[in-house]
Amino acid sequence: MKPPLSLTPLLIFGLIWTHATAQITGAVSGPVTLRDAWIVRNGDTIRGHIPDSNWIITPQRIVFLDGATGSRSSYGPREISGFSVGDVVFRSWTVRLYPYSQDPAVVTAPGWSGAPYDTTIFMERLAAGRLDLYYYRDAGDVAYFYIGSSGGKPEQLRVQNNVVKNGPEADVRTDNLYKYQLADKVKGCPMIAKRPVEVDYEAGALSRLITTYNHCGKQLVESHKGHYRWMIHVLPLAGGLGSKVKMMGNTDAAHTGWPTFYGPTGGLGFNFQPSKGQRKWAIQVDFLYDHFSLKSHQFHKNYYQRFNAQLDYDEIKGNLQVRYQYPMNKIRPFIGAGISNTLTINNKSTQTLIDVSNSQNFRQPLFGSADHIRMYRPGAFISLGAEYRKFVLEARAEQTQGLTNMPGVSAPVMNFYLLLGYMF
Repeated sequence: MKPPLSLTPLLIFGLIWTHATAQITGAVSGPVTLRDAWIVRNGDTIRGHIPDSNWIITPQRIVFLDGATGSRSSYGPREISGFSVGDVVFRSWTVRLYPYSQDPAVVTAPGWSGAPYDTTIFMERLAAGRLDLYYYRDAGDVAYFYIGSSGGKPEQLRVQNNVVKNGPEADVRTDNLYKYQLADKVKGCPMIAKRPVEVDYEAGALSRLITTYNHCGKQLVESHKGHYRWMIHVLPLAGGLGSKVKMMGNTDAAHTGWPTFYGPTGGLGFNFQPSKGQRKWAIQVDFLYDHFSLKSHQFHKNYYQRFNAQLDYDEIKGNLQVRYQYPMNKIRPFIGAGISNTLTINNKSTQTLIDVSNSQNFRQPLFGSADHIRMYRPGAFISLGAEYRKFVLEARAEQTQGLTNMPGVSAPVMNFYLLLGYMF
């Protein structure tokens, strides 16, 4: 059936307009940019990509491209427990939402209701630690902030509207209840403890407040350099050391066998992390103490003479390390590299020549003189480990300069450390 003649021009015009609009839209939008992302679904972290979107309103659903299978899926807050795009992390929560508005016209309009209701939504995490701060912006462009304790379910920082009728007119009174809520949360930190807490209801001000609380007292040491803020964590360390000395050259100590030394180690570290973003980079300075005591095997020089030696000294190490951390929910694996500085003290190392023909022992400092043990030895190391909450487990492999400065003798030292720390 043909359309009436009078409608034909309209149909032609509509087709032309649709085609032109599609061409213009495609030209303006261009190719979609994919950003590195991950989602957490059923407890599993899945890596992939999310189309680049500068969200103004918090998304109700996201489109996710699985990095392993290439499949494209859409997820809402009831289907995944969280996701990340770049350095921005979102969590899904079922929370009680108390509507409010800073616009009196909205609050006094017919049909407005400030009654609370339960809803499941995505929320952007602005700060994490002893207190977590979340941000949600609804379809009406109203910002809501939620606060929770270290991964626990958050509650809304409330702004409450009260309509006061004055005859035919109505006035709106806004009560900033969140200032008193915050006072109860941060009262343990003298730096910000006030009632009420005078802070604006906006992302920057609230993030600074919660970050300050999370690193208050002994946990907060901040240095301001340029536009960067750094957190410094005090890190007691304890663990074990395995050390291998390989002696070579013109000395009896090079002909005897040296087993691997195993012993305890411990010290104190200072971990520097940027206070913003996901803190992928970190710098650590630590000081370790080792007591080194190792006996060699016995070397038969000839039928009558036997030789053995003992390394016996203390070490104080100062290490500087740069780490790259990869955030994976509560676990943050890292790799690192650094330089070590070893100071040898209390050197009591000896070598003993035993003459079995007359049962005499000749003992003297190792290598003939105590001065032949280097007092200072630089070195380098690599590390591999992970952070879980405030615990840090780290393995290090270190190579230092030779133990002796005796001409013609080489004694490089390879150390392996396993360290457990707790960040304050």
